[in-house]
Amino acid sequence: MSAVAAVEEWADRWHDEDERPRILVVDDYEGMRILLGVMLHRLGYEPIAVADAEDGLRVLSEVSVVGVLSDLELPGMDGLELLRWLRAWGDRVPFVLMSAEPSAATAGSAVESGAALALGKPELIESLPRVLERAGLRAAGRYSPWPQIVSPR
Repeated sequence: MSAVAAVEEWADRWHDEDERPRILVVDDYEGMRILLGVMLHRLGYEPIAVADAEDGLRVLSEVSVVGVLSDLELPGMDGLELLRWLRAWGDRVPFVLMSAEPSAATAGSAVESGAALALGKPELIESLPRVLERAGLRAAGRYSPWPQIVSPR
């Protein structure tokens, strides 16, 4: 087997669903969960999407993830409380707090509580690979530029 064939075989195995690094997405808006899920999948991650922080805590107690993307405003426990729970457990997973209408005060509280980043949803969507990198995560696989992510097949 040639070196190129060996690398291609390894890359194909890396992209199997069971081997993709997982990122938890917590957002009460289904459309956002779907959009981020598709984008993360295209970047080589296995997204796990839930609608509230309580389900997020349940998932985090059951599976290992390499990062968390959470909305600030959630029913029940909000995203900032979820972050504080994680940090209280001693979990240092990179955490990105997103909000439809971010404020400097919220961003400051999030960073003080241990978030890697706190930003608006439009910024997150427009530059997800760069946001993940700034949060300490590298693209897990083949990078697909934005037009390929949103165009129909």
